[in-house]
Amino acid sequence: MEKTFEEWIDSFLEFVRGLGYKGTVDKESFRQDWEDGQDPFHMAEDFVLEMQD
Repeated sequence: MEKTFEEWIDSFLEFVRGLGYKGTVDKESFRQDWEDGQDPFHMAEDFVLEMQD
C-alpha cells in the first residue's frame, strides 16, 4: 500500500525525533523524496546525520 505524503512525512518525523533531532523540519522540502519513493527511515537517518555536521 502506497502512503500519502502526510503519512510518509509523519513516519519521517517520528524517525527523526526518535534519532534525537529536536530542531525544525521543513516538511515541503521532503515532498520530492516521497514522490521518488524514498524510504522515510533512511531519509531520516541521512537528515539527522547531515544536521549534526
